[in-house]
Amino acid sequence: PSLPPTTPGSQQAHLKRVNWEKIHGIEGTIWRELSGLEETLEYIELEKQFANQQAKKLAEDSKKKKEQKHILEARKAHNISILLAHLRLSFDEIKGAVLSCDHSVLSEQHLRQMEHFAPDSKESLALSRYRDNPSLLSSADLFSFKMNSISLYRERLRAMVYRIQFKEKLGEIKPDLEAISKASIQLQKSRHFKRILEIVLAVGNYMNAGHQRTGSAQGFRISFLTQLKSLRTSDKKSTLLHYLANLVERKYPQVLEFPSDLTSVAMAARVSGQTLEAEISELTEGLTDIRRCIREVISAEIISGDRFEEVMKSFVAEAEQDTSELVKLHRYMKQDYDKAVRFFGEEPRKMRIDDFFGTFVTFTKDFENAVKDNQKARELEAMKEKRTREREEIAKKKTSEKVSSRQMKKQLSKELKAQQQPKHTAHSSNRQQQPGLTHRDNEADYHPEYQAIEYDSETKF
Repeated sequence: PSLPPTTPGSQQAHLKRVNWEKIHGIEGTIWRELSGLEETLEYIELEKQFANQQAKKLAEDSKKKKEQKHILEARKAHNISILLAHLRLSFDEIKGAVLSCDHSVLSEQHLRQMEHFAPDSKESLALSRYRDNPSLLSSADLFSFKMNSISLYRERLRAMVYRIQFKEKLGEIKPDLEAISKASIQLQKSRHFKRILEIVLAVGNYMNAGHQRTGSAQGFRISFLTQLKSLRTSDKKSTLLHYLANLVERKYPQVLEFPSDLTSVAMAARVSGQTLEAEISELTEGLTDIRRCIREVISAEIISGDRFEEVMKSFVAEAEQDTSELVKLHRYMKQDYDKAVRFFGEEPRKMRIDDFFGTFVTFTKDFENAVKDNQKARELEAMKEKRTREREEIAKKKTSEKVSSRQMKKQLSKELKAQQQPKHTAHSSNRQQQPGLTHRDNEADYHPEYQAIEYDSETKF
């Protein structure tokens, strides 16, 4: 046969290439003397041995892709492909991890995604039709087909997620229950806080004296504690809460320590009663679901490598004891809480846990802030008084200096006069010893300016 064409797109496109550099212009070279061997070469054998495997694979994949069947919804199939790329495990390895309940291979996130993307009843039925030829399915569909062959696939995944979460959930719920019980007891036992309520009640009754609806109260709703900061004084510079804080600080300083009696109240205020009830129900119901799943797995067809019954029975035995203690702790918590709510004259059914404890948290913070405000006000007043005293001292000092200056001037004046008096006396005695001098002459001697005037009077201009 003649040499096949070598133009682009020819049949040689599927062969491997020889990496040489062509020579242009072969006149006078050995290449010109070579004879053609096209007719003797076995090109068919060449093509077999040097076929481009990548091109061959692409062609096969393209053909296979056209033949693949897609059962799952496109978005679900895409998400499964992402999950498989992340796991980097074969389908059989993933299936084995599910059967053995191996959390070291499948994390909680993986299990949740697998449950979320598991085929529904309609998809399961469609996948089952490829039982004899699953290779026709796309990758995501084939994965779903293999996982769907596990009896109670979804239920197993949920049970594995529950097992992973159990200790964590237990660790979150127990501290909340304990905080509510402790806070309820602390509020009932705090003598300091009891004194606070007595002071508030006494002040309120004094202010409401003579008022038929609000006067002579024996108690008040605890929500009023958060309103104390809203009632301002006549000059609008302070509040009733600041007045009470100042009163407590002056008359009952030991009562200022009441926040240290209520250390668990803030944590209890962060707990939602509805959420707490739901989490406890979820734990108990989840355990019931696992027991039912174990029974159904036992009655189902035996699968090689299936350890679900063994692993989950051991887990349930331990979890039942923890759950029983949790339910008991919850019962005690409700008793403590109901007792505390009634202790303050409220109705447990109408009072949410976070609202009840939140009232005391808000009041405590407001009271502590009022104490700080009062301290700052006293400090500012002390500074103001200090500056006033300093100004008064400076003014007093200046006045004293002025008085001293006047006194000094008077003293100097007296001294000058004292020094001049003897001289005047001496002049007077000399004048008396000179006969024929008039009184005017004597004054001229004592006052030189007189002499100057007399001299000038004789001068002719």
